[in-house]
Amino acid sequence: ANPAEWMLSVIGAAPGSVSNYNFANVWLHSPERLQVREEIGRLMKQYNASEDNKPENDGDHGEFAASFWQQYTVATKRSFQMLWRDPLYIWSKVGLNVFSAIFNGFVFFKADTSIQGMQDLMFSVFMFTICLNPMMNAFVSVFATQRNLFEARERPSKIFGWKAFMLSSMTAEVPWQIFSAVLSFVSWYYPAGLYQNAKLTHEMAHRGGLTLFYVIAFFLWVITLGYLLGAPIGDPRTAANVSVLLFTMSLMFSGVLVTRIAMPGFWQFMYRVSPMNYWILGMLTLAIANTPVNCAANEWLQVDAPSGMTCGEYFSNLLTSNPAAAGYLRDSNSTSICEYCTLRSTNQYLASIEAPYHLRWRNFGIFWAYVVFNVFGALALYWWARVPKSGTMVKKVDYGGRDVAVEESTDDKSELPPALIGAN
Repeated sequence: ANPAEWMLSVIGAAPGSVSNYNFANVWLHSPERLQVREEIGRLMKQYNASEDNKPENDGDHGEFAASFWQQYTVATKRSFQMLWRDPLYIWSKVGLNVFSAIFNGFVFFKADTSIQGMQDLMFSVFMFTICLNPMMNAFVSVFATQRNLFEARERPSKIFGWKAFMLSSMTAEVPWQIFSAVLSFVSWYYPAGLYQNAKLTHEMAHRGGLTLFYVIAFFLWVITLGYLLGAPIGDPRTAANVSVLLFTMSLMFSGVLVTRIAMPGFWQFMYRVSPMNYWILGMLTLAIANTPVNCAANEWLQVDAPSGMTCGEYFSNLLTSNPAAAGYLRDSNSTSICEYCTLRSTNQYLASIEAPYHLRWRNFGIFWAYVVFNVFGALALYWWARVPKSGTMVKKVDYGGRDVAVEESTDDKSELPPALIGAN
């Protein structure tokens, strides 16, 4: 057997093991400790070691042998290696995202700017998010394996701390998420025809680039949400189920299925706190804003013009009373059948769902706030749920003229083996 694992099992530090003694307390009351202190004092006097002639680094007596930055660097390298050696997880995640994006893009292939086309693009943006659930199911299982390995091996042996573990694991996931996001963007953005509207407004670089940033932010939000749920929840299946619940609620109150105005008063609060609200509406403004609407053949409203009046004269009050909300006529000089399109610009449609174009950067920033919240929330929840809390105090003990931080034992010696009671 591995001696290190045997020692951890004996002292009750290994998962599933139980010890009847507090071995820190046993050591503090043992004669061996007294002998070690006497030997250290003898060596200190023999070689004239003191604080004056040998400056001491305060970090020498820290919890870990390495600094936090060294822990993070080494743990990050190991996390990258772990992911690279798990191609099934990496390429299944990439394949899932890319093929779902291709399917989505060609289902809504080159959607136009008719009324139906705008709704198609909104649902295309909505459907782009469905990759979250299977991606989350795959991630939480991998993270649970990494977490269990850390808690069984690295944490008890003080190789590195939980903060280095969490941050290094997140860091290793980021490049793969960005890689998947870029491939998914290309596989969806161009087949769906979102670039066509940007081309009409001469903003291809701006709108296309910001859309890519939105997609990257979404993929990072997904993975950080996985850490937020996987950190405190022991069972990966439970964490995945909770993520499905939260994601479903976020989509339900995103303003796509039901607009904010149509929601009861209380549920409008959920609309405001839903991260998908800011992401979907921001993506939709980049997709269709500032573009004229071209009604399809079945979207024209047909009205018979009154005798002796042209369509322009008949609709003049409607078109001039509120031009910002009015549509347009196919032929204003017609005297028979007036064909009227209810929307003139895509901005009118965006206004109906409360998605003005000028809020695209605000929505992007708010969504990034959710990503940052997930990171700090994951760290806080891991500390709260899984980091052992110690009630012992730390004090300075004189070891041959040098103060060293050690755990302070309790005065109660009932936990000691009988042979050691009274030895100190």
